[in-house]
Amino acid sequence: MEKMRFGLWAGLAMALTGCTATTGNSDGDADVDTDADTDTDTGSDADTDTDTDSGTGTGTESDTGPGECDPIDDSGGGCTDGECCYVDGAARTCLAGGVGEQDDTCAVDTDCGCGYACVSAGAGGVCAHWCDLEPPFNDATAHDGDCPAPAICSTSLGDGAGGELGLICDTPAQCNEVTQEGCDAGEGCYVMRVSGITDCATAGDGVRDTVCIFTNDCASGFSCVTIGARNVCAAFCNPDIGDSDCTDGDTCAGQAYRTPDDSMPVGICTPA
Repeated sequence: MEKMRFGLWAGLAMALTGCTATTGNSDGDADVDTDADTDTDTGSDADTDTDTDSGTGTGTESDTGPGECDPIDDSGGGCTDGECCYVDGAARTCLAGGVGEQDDTCAVDTDCGCGYACVSAGAGGVCAHWCDLEPPFNDATAHDGDCPAPAICSTSLGDGAGGELGLICDTPAQCNEVTQEGCDAGEGCYVMRVSGITDCATAGDGVRDTVCIFTNDCASGFSCVTIGARNVCAAFCNPDIGDSDCTDGDTCAGQAYRTPDDSMPVGICTPA
């Protein structure tokens, strides 16, 4: 699954399969951590504008117009029995519903059940549950309860025209942010919640003291944190081995969580 840019409030950016594409840099409600001892939640940003029509599924379109049904509603969102509310560009449309659940493969929205969208994931598509449809989509943590565990509310979907449709649930990779194990080539492992949940995303090139907005503006092995009054990239480190992971006289400041596999504590290299 392709993992794109992370901001601090949400995770990945994907395209709706048979619907709309990812948004660009407009999804940056990118507040960073208030100090260097707390890792950042992550957000999303990707530019893959390839609008297509989601009305090519197996469902039969009803007369429901834009805004007249609720795509996040597992009971159908106000559609008639057997139908689900799906997003088609700016429109919300009742169609005969599918049965796909979180991470099930799909080709079009109607392969998925009520409350879900079919989103691109590499060469195919997967069903992902909606978790926020109220702009400006800047409070992902509060909507994790909309997601079937272990998925979290972390992916921004664009409308193909520079706007955002909302957030959907994504199942995190739970990679090791200190060793950077568990991600594909070209990706980095980033922290998505202050609890220490991690996921993979396309890595940036920011290193120590590089100004950043999104967490994965930073290179693999770094995170975007607030040090002093600046948002900068800082390296992950292992406090159990002291400051040896850090450079330029920085010290390894321990965080309040361990790596997802519980193999080591997590730290952030900060100026002494």
